[in-house]
Amino acid sequence: MEKHATSQKCGHADPDYLFTLAAINAAHRQYKRALEFLRTLEEADPNYPGLWRLRAKVYELMGDVENAALCWEKGRDGLA
Repeated sequence: MEKHATSQKCGHADPDYLFTLAAINAAHRQYKRALEFLRTLEEADPNYPGLWRLRAKVYELMGDVENAALCWEKGRDGLA
């Protein structure tokens, strides 16, 4: 994953790339890293389909129900 992290730090802001990296990290239980990619994605495209759902799911898996609820709410409000 180091290769991907380097690309992201160099300003790689392709939304599909960032979402994919976030999903892969979440699947590997690297939740904090997944959230880093999701935050970068939010900066690049806050309306990216699935952004808020994946972010909510990651927070749920981390046991952070408060942030999960906020993300679910943003997704329902049409921000994603």
